[in-house]
Formats: sequence, structure tokens, C-alpha cells
Amino acid sequence: MKHFIEHENKKLSLVRIRLFRPFPRREIREALEDKESVIVIDRSVSLGNAGTLFTEVRDVLYEMDKRPKVTNFILGLGGVDVTRKTLRYVIEKHGKVSSGHVEIVEGD
Repeated sequence: MKHFIEHENKKLSLVRIRLFRPFPRREIREALEDKESVIVIDRSVSLGNAGTLFTEVRDVLYEMDKRPKVTNFILGLGGVDVTRKTLRYVIEKHGKVSSGHVEIVEGD
């Protein structure tokens, strides 16, 4: 479930959700319980202008005593490719915004 990536001396973990319903609440909580911050990447927008996955993950993390910073970036709308450049932008922007930030990122 976890893959580690090196990006400019930052240790990053990647958690992929393969099954949305039933939502893997326990697994998400266990995977993210010791993290300082979380970037949720969605590929679609839902009601309220945030991504569906972001809404569910934020709900799971809300139950934790020590909650990480959580941001949402919506990528690939309309079939636009998600490139390394886009992911680099997301990682850099995450460090500059507050928890709860939601942003739709258009292609490169």
C-alpha cells in the first residue's frame, strides 16, 4: 500500500485507494496516522468544489487526536495528462498553503 519516493530531500509516501466502497477507513487511518501532512489528489470534482476522495479522507483524519495538514489538488480533468511537472507543482504548493486548501490544477 505504501511506496516511498524521494523528492528534493523530502520523504514522501504514496497511498493508492483501489476500492472506494466500502471506504477503507481503518487502512487509511493506519497509513496516515504518523504523517505531518497529506496531499489528496482527485481526478474529479464533487459537490462543494472539493474532490470526493478528499472529503472522505478528511473525514477519516478528523477522528484522529493529532490531525495532519490535508490539502486537495484536482488533476487530469477532461482527460488532461498528469505529468511529473504537475506533481512537482502540487508538492511545492502544498508546502505553501493551509490545511483544507482545494485547487483545480489545469495541464502544464
